Amino acid sequence: MPVMYSKDKRGLARFVIGLIIGIICVIPLLYLGSALMSLFFSNQQEILQAKGTLEEIYNSITPLAIGESVPTPLLVYSPAGWWLLGFDKESKTYVGLLGKEVKPKKECENKICLCICQNAANCEKKSACLEMDKQFTMNNENLAVQINIINLDITNREKFYEVETVK
Repeated sequence: MPVMYSKDKRGLARFVIGLIIGIICVIPLLYLGSALMSLFFSNQQEILQAKGTLEEIYNSITPLAIGESVPTPLLVYSPAGWWLLGFDKESKTYVGLLGKEVKPKKECENKICLCICQNAANCEKKSACLEMDKQFTMNNENLAVQINIINLDITNREKFYEVETVK
């Protein structure tokens, strides 16, 4: 019997050591997998935030008659650091307050669109756009403003929406 007992003890020791080594190897793999997933899904989350912000703007301006402004300035805060850009239907590219030529997404070519883009110099990637009935302007130029917790006052003019930042 004592011989049998020592074999079980060695087998148990090997099993425990193998289990510990397995756990040590799996933990970094789980960490790496979660890091890769967060990289992929964080971008999707920002695009969903951008779409939500565009829908909020659209819902706020829809009931406005000509000459009316939104009742209270719209608080726009997400996605932070992205750009709110207005595109008109005549131009294939946009040169506004930024002084740079920016192309809209393909879905907005020859259309009036309001877009939220991660990069102000390239709206073709990582952006959300919504087709609008009128152009959005700021200081008599196509709208271009960086999103960093801003209040927007939007007024419905006859041929465009006039946007001003409010402090």
